[in-house]
Amino acid sequence: MAFGGDGDDAGAAAMNAAFFGLAVLAALNPKLFAVDLLLIENARARLMFACFLLGGMGVSLAIGLLDVFVLHADAVKTQGSVSAGLDMALGVPLLAIGVLVWTGRLHGRRRAHAVQALAVVVFVIIEFSLVIIPFAFLAFRPEGTKARLQHTQEWLMGHARQLMAFVAVFVGAYMVITGLVRLLT
Repeated sequence: MAFGGDGDDAGAAAMNAAFFGLAVLAALNPKLFAVDLLLIENARARLMFACFLLGGMGVSLAIGLLDVFVLHADAVKTQGSVSAGLDMALGVPLLAIGVLVWTGRLHGRRRAHAVQALAVVVFVIIEFSLVIIPFAFLAFRPEGTKARLQHTQEWLMGHARQLMAFVAVFVGAYMVITGLVRLLT
């Protein structure tokens, strides 16, 4: 299923890549992991997870579907039309920051409505996957889930510098490469 525009296969593939890339970046929100840690400590963790997911996903779905059916902003397509110069202007410093953090020198972040509506639902599910997955495991292994979340938090805190560097280098390199490709074509 192509979430991209009506263009050629390469254009649709690029739109799909951008769509899923944005969804994964939204899912990597550290605030959602913090919510997991707070909810798992509650005496009624399952109920709290369910309420958070219903509220958070409900708001996200409402905003996304409002865009699809009323506003027609088409954010993914709009982001694809950003100038190559802006990609370069943002990508080069981000790449440099990533390398500096990695080395320790810097211490320290238009489609059919039915298809668009489905894309909003898929995006929100991916975005909230950091909460959905622990919630699902909570039903089968409550104590194991709690221990795994705490272990993951400890690992993330111990590797925060490396993770920030990796993200900055990856995003910076992507922006520099796409900026260069657009400038040269």
